[in-house]
Amino acid sequence: MHSGRASTQNLPVVAGEAGFSAWFPGWLRHAFDNPYDLAIPLALALAGIAAAVVLAARTPIAGRQRGAGAWWLLLPLGAAVLAWFSVAPEPRYASPYFWTLAALGWSQAFRRRLTREPPPALRPILVAGALLGLSPALINPVFSREFAERDLPPLEAILKANLNRPGGDLWFQPIQGQPRLSTYRTRSGLLLNTVPDRCWDAPLPCTPNPAPNLRLRDSTEPAKGFVVDGEWQMENWPMSWQPGFLSAWRRGRARVRP
Repeated sequence: MHSGRASTQNLPVVAGEAGFSAWFPGWLRHAFDNPYDLAIPLALALAGIAAAVVLAARTPIAGRQRGAGAWWLLLPLGAAVLAWFSVAPEPRYASPYFWTLAALGWSQAFRRRLTREPPPALRPILVAGALLGLSPALINPVFSREFAERDLPPLEAILKANLNRPGGDLWFQPIQGQPRLSTYRTRSGLLLNTVPDRCWDAPLPCTPNPAPNLRLRDSTEPAKGFVVDGEWQMENWPMSWQPGFLSAWRRGRARVRP
């Protein structure tokens, strides 16, 4: 939920001490980072539904009934969007809903238009639709953070994003290198490999969040798993750069308990 609302670093929100007005501004700043997740499909959906409504008002009443059942799709789509925004409003999670709304609105608008007379501007509309379909390959590289940080000219960024190939030393080779390892000894004497971020292919047992009270279930058989003595004491959870998250999350859990 907090990652979906971009509030993992907003500890008052995590603790339940601040509500909608605290997490929504931060979420809104990042909601349109990728315009194809939310901005473009939402704009197309609103425009398509508006066009369908205007054309329906100009259609004789008898003709309005044909194909009107498609609008029932608004009920499950609306419920899905509300559930998404309430639970985990990460824009990419709901991108299919908004693209479906756009398809619904414009399909109904074209249906109304075609029942009256063939649109004279059909070819430009198809060309515009094709360009919109190709636009991710042209627009995303120009505005992506990766290429912006390298200060590449737009044309070079587009070519590098779409004509990329791995180097000769990467064919059939793992991309990730060996993580930086350190050793952690628990109270039981168990030695753990610890890393700053993720273990990837580090030797086992490995964790970025060691716990001092972790021990083996069976000291002679590691395959039988691990157990902790007492309460959860994982360090650096969930990440070392968020040391206050766990305590804030526990405060939030305490607030919702009956």
